Amino acid sequence: MTDTAIAVLNGGDTLQLGAFTLATTGLVVAGTPTESEWVACGKVLRRVEGAVQFWIGDWVNYGEKAYGEKYTEAVDVVGLDYETARKYAYVAHNVELCLRRHNVGYSIHKEIAPLPPEQQAAILDRAASSIDTARLVL
Repeated sequence: MTDTAIAVLNGGDTLQLGAFTLATTGLVVAGTPTESEWVACGKVLRRVEGAVQFWIGDWVNYGEKAYGEKYTEAVDVVGLDYETARKYAYVAHNVELCLRRHNVGYSIHKEIAPLPPEQQAAILDRAASSIDTARLVL
């Protein structure tokens, strides 16, 4: 599955990931995927779950910068309430892409967003290190 691309189907209603079709209301399995395909799909789902807040925040911020006062329109497009989209945009704006850690949850990034970048980096480094250490122990 690592070589399988995600394809957008049906006008954007579903995503295809190997034998797995991801729809807004659930996941449908076609055929009998191998255990390694199942595991790979789970890893993609986990990665997406931990990234979507940043994606939306960066998207909203880009729209604001590129097109001006489009914040309300962006909220309508993604179907989120204003406050949620605002928080995503705030965190994405305040935690630079180069500081974000893929193995540290969004909630930690959200907590450190008001801090200066140097403090953010130190906290995220400690969090990433403790997560990596915990995985070694397991």
